[in-house]
Amino acid sequence: MKLKLLFLFGMAFLIGGCQLLGSGKQQATIYSAELYSAYSAVPQSLSIVRSDLIFKSGGVATDCNSYYQLSLAGRVDESVSNQQVRGEYLVCDALNILENTTLSAVDSVDVAFGQALRSGLDLRSFPSSVRQLAEETKYSFEELFPAESDVLAETVRLYLEDWNLSVSVVATLDLNASGSADWVIWVVDESLDGNYRSYGTYVIYDPDMNKPYQAELYDK
Repeated sequence: MKLKLLFLFGMAFLIGGCQLLGSGKQQATIYSAELYSAYSAVPQSLSIVRSDLIFKSGGVATDCNSYYQLSLAGRVDESVSNQQVRGEYLVCDALNILENTTLSAVDSVDVAFGQALRSGLDLRSFPSSVRQLAEETKYSFEELFPAESDVLAETVRLYLEDWNLSVSVVATLDLNASGSADWVIWVVDESLDGNYRSYGTYVIYDPDMNKPYQAELYDK
């Protein structure tokens, strides 16, 4: 019976999400398995050793805690090798955003974030390798790449011959107390020959009330 319950919980999470519920605290939903795993053991996740991430100040982050401290004073070095390491720290960004919440499982839910991102995300609103291709009246994945972009439940993906770009909703919560859930997104932007790497965590505020969607850096 216990094994059956664990299996059912795992399937519910992978299909849908996990609700963060806390009496008097922020409510959110996690859609990323990686983020869910990290959130389930926050103290360990914050101190787990990651690859060295170099900042322009010369400081080097080796875990989420040192990453947070160095981020207060400066920006990450933009070299290709360092940007590749940056991908390991996306979970740190999201854990910071999800601070002061509690976690419990809920039933699976249907999500259609991928299609919403494909049709509604303004590619001019955040740095990416395709940003310069956007125009004043033509700026979404659907408009710019109708044949090359596809969707999963929470992700829009662009697959070109030599390039991959994906945007995923990894969590939702009402960060600005507007009464509408905001979307926490991860952007993964990579050339297949390895000469360009870019990773970032952004927030789309009030997507139910604002379209096109604008991806913004989280300002705590």
